[in-house]
Amino acid sequence: LNVQVYNRCIGTRFCANGCPYSVRYFNFWNPEWPDPMNNQLNPDVTVRTKGIIEKCTFCVQRINRAHVTAGTEGREIRPGEVQPACAQSCPTSALVFADLNNPESLPAKLAEAEADRSYTLLEHFGTDPGVIYLKKVDPHAEIHEDEHAHAGAHA
Repeated sequence: LNVQVYNRCIGTRFCANGCPYSVRYFNFWNPEWPDPMNNQLNPDVTVRTKGIIEKCTFCVQRINRAHVTAGTEGREIRPGEVQPACAQSCPTSALVFADLNNPESLPAKLAEAEADRSYTLLEHFGTDPGVIYLKKVDPHAEIHEDEHAHAGAHA
């Protein structure tokens, strides 16, 4: 995980400018949560104030909780035990969270099986990215190939 110290990334926005992935953003607003909306806030996550640079943490509080639970039970974290909120709530399972270093994990298997479709961002800069993307599958690829073949024949 690429984490940041939130109380150090304030005001100047250099943390956002220095992020090679352009995923850090400046919080321009002071959050206001009137009753009863304040009841939906997660007590494990700090509500950051105006002037703070923010980014996705892959729900690090969930990862930490799983580490503590596994540690107290004297075991390793089980595959699929940790899920960020986005992956847990995705209705199509398009988001998958797992350890890419574990060859048995679903993302590692997908990256290997779909090597022609998988890619990462800024790998050529040596950033060793931990997020893998799969290119969209064109369900009409054969039709498009036929159209291009016929277009070339008429030239």
